[in-house]
Amino acid sequence: MHLASSEKPLFCDVSTGTVRLYITKPFRKEIFVSIHNLSHPGGKSTQKLVYFRFVWKSMNRDCAFWSKHRIACQKFKIQRHRSELGNDPLPSTRFSHSHNEVVGPFSPI
Repeated sequence: MHLASSEKPLFCDVSTGTVRLYITKPFRKEIFVSIHNLSHPGGKSTQKLVYFRFVWKSMNRDCAFWSKHRIACQKFKIQRHRSELGNDPLPSTRFSHSHNEVVGPFSPI
């Protein structure tokens, strides 16, 4: 494929039924970061988003590595804690035991 504004050819893959642009090494991480920063999906989802539009030799391995090692994503990663239910003893009388949740301080509006 040739662009009118450039003398260099663009290489594309059409084996999947869609045109996917071949990306050279200097631009691979930039492409990954651009797609990943749209909504910060996980590793597999980012691989799929990149796969639909682009192609390069070690694309799946690169996307998995970059997703796993992004500091910003690791810093705010959600950790799900699961506690067992039903371990609290039953109170002997009504309102003899209560749970309070304290939230705050709030900033003034």
